[in-house]
Amino acid sequence: VTGTLKRAAGENVGTYAISNNDLAASNYLITYAGANLTITKATITGITLSDASFTYDAAAKSILISGTLPAGTTVSYTGNNQTAAGTYTVTANIDGGINYTNLSLQAALKINKAKQVITFKEIPAVYRDAGTLSLDISSNSPLPIKIYSDNTLVAEVTGTQEVTVRGVGLALIRAEQSGDANYIAADAVTRELRVRNEDGAKLPVRVHPAVSPNGDGINDYLRIEGIDEYPENKIGIFDANGNLVQELKGYDNHSNRFDGYKESRAVPAGTYFYMLEVKINGKWVYDKGFFVVRY
Repeated sequence: VTGTLKRAAGENVGTYAISNNDLAASNYLITYAGANLTITKATITGITLSDASFTYDAAAKSILISGTLPAGTTVSYTGNNQTAAGTYTVTANIDGGINYTNLSLQAALKINKAKQVITFKEIPAVYRDAGTLSLDISSNSPLPIKIYSDNTLVAEVTGTQEVTVRGVGLALIRAEQSGDANYIAADAVTRELRVRNEDGAKLPVRVHPAVSPNGDGINDYLRIEGIDEYPENKIGIFDANGNLVQELKGYDNHSNRFDGYKESRAVPAGTYFYMLEVKINGKWVYDKGFFVVRY
C-alpha cells in the first residue's frame, strides 16, 4: 500500500476529519474507514499573581500578573485600584480564548497605615511678660495636632499651636497626633518652656503681690511662681509690726502654703512682709518684699 492520508486544515481547538488522500495497492481493493483528529484546549502555565504590600500615600495601588500570556488570551482584574489602608483580595481572570482553558488567580493586596512624624522645634526661654507664643509644630500628614501643657500656672494652651504665659517656672508642652483609618498615631513630642522672672530679679521665682482668701478661686493663697523647681526653700511672713505670722519650709503652693490664716484664724486685711530663701545650686539665696491681704 502506498500513498498518504489527509486531514481538514486547522490548528485551533476543534475536530478535524482524516480522510484518504491517495492510498493505492496494485493487488487490493482499499476500503478506508476514516477518523477524526481532536485538538482540546491547553492549560495556561507560567502565569502568577503574588501578594503585595504597600504603605498608604493616597495613591491607588494594584497588583498585576507575572509571566507572558499566550496569544489570543486576555486578563481582567477585580479588587485593584485601592487607596485606603486595609487588606483586599485581587482576582485576575484570564480568558483563554479559543485555545486555552480559562484561569482565575487570587492574591492579597495590603495597604499598611502610614506613620506620622511630628516635628516640634525647641521653645526658647522667655520672660514672664512674653504673652502669647506661637509654636513651630508640623507633621508629615494632614491630621490635626493637639498640644497640652503640664503646668497651666506657667503656660496655658490658648490656640491650636499657641500657649499663653501665665507665670514663672517650667512647663512641658506636649504635641500629640491621633491616627485614623490610614495613619498610625504619631509618637508624642515634648518640649520645655522656661519662663524666667523679670530681668534683674534676685530670685528665679516670683511672689504674687496679693492674697484674697475669700474662696472665689482667685488669689486664695500666696502664690510663688516657679517654687516647685526649688523644693529646698523657706519663707517667713510678718505683719506690719514685724511679728511673725507664719514660717514655712518646703513651700509648694499646694499642701504647704499661706492661705491667709494664722492658727485657724483669718489674718486681718493689710500689708504683710516676707523673707524668702531658696537653695540654688547648693547655695541659699534670699529676697524680701511685701504683699497685701484683701477680703
